[in-house]
Amino acid sequence: MSSFFTIFCKSIKDLLDEKVGIVDVGGGTILIDTILNFELSGKNRHQFNTGVNDLYEAIANGINGDTSLYQLEKDLRQGNQQHHWSYRFSKNRQDDITDLVCKEIDRFTRRLVANVTSTLKNLNSIDTLFFTGGGANLLNQKILNTTFTNAVIVKNTEVANVNGFYKYGLSQQAQNEGSK
Repeated sequence: MSSFFTIFCKSIKDLLDEKVGIVDVGGGTILIDTILNFELSGKNRHQFNTGVNDLYEAIANGINGDTSLYQLEKDLRQGNQQHHWSYRFSKNRQDDITDLVCKEIDRFTRRLVANVTSTLKNLNSIDTLFFTGGGANLLNQKILNTTFTNAVIVKNTEVANVNGFYKYGLSQQAQNEGSK
């Protein structure tokens, strides 16, 4: 249900008339939900027990040598801005893993696209399709935008849900104070 609150990145007024899809790419799960009239829909929702940790493990399996998933995640996030990745084994050894990372990101994104299209069978009726969660910033945006013309990757994906809960709490507080 936390993905519901991610939509607060857009104004509530804009969303009242929209049918919204949410794809929350977490470490261990991917949550896909639909929101209609600002309420979670019971249809077209699914939780996949797979997440961005699968991407890290696939990359780690392709690297020659001992790898730490913690170090790999850190290196992936640092290199993501330049789309150039390397894995630091030690102060003396750092290997370029850009080709491997690009291949696995593409594979992970295509698998995610397949999960979204199989869950949201009514994609043409969805106004905006938000991608959020800690793994959303590692997705291949070209693949997403080619497949989904309504895709939006939420800013600050790692903390979007927290910000959404905070804004929701503020709106609830204002509503409660207004009714007194």
